[in-house]
Amino acid sequence: LELGAPEPAVRGLQERMDAIQRLLDQQQADSTVRAELARRCEEARADTAYYAEEAREFQSEAAQLTQQLKAAEEVEEQDAVGLARDTEALQQAQQRAAALSQEHGQLCDALAACAADAGCEPQQEPQWWRARC
Repeated sequence: LELGAPEPAVRGLQERMDAIQRLLDQQQADSTVRAELARRCEEARADTAYYAEEAREFQSEAAQLTQQLKAAEEVEEQDAVGLARDTEALQQAQQRAAALSQEHGQLCDALAACAADAGCEPQQEPQWWRARC
């Protein structure tokens, strides 16, 4: 500036210099904010990758547990069918045993009647017959 420059010109120049300094300061602040945002974005990317891997592991584990549950349900269903079949077979065997026991009793009664008709005393009956009847 020349000596004797008018005061308003110096003031205008000073204002322009102050405005430029504010812009530079703002640009520096913006640059700092951008760097912080970039750092946070990178952290978010890393976190996202980590949680995505965790989610894949949980999904895999859930799929395995689902398969195990289905297999257990199938085994349980097969066991229930087998138990029903065994129960039915047991009931049939019990019915057959009851029928055989009744038939055995009828045969013993018939044999006792025959022995009585023949005049046999219980002590004269064959040993095998006494053991069974």
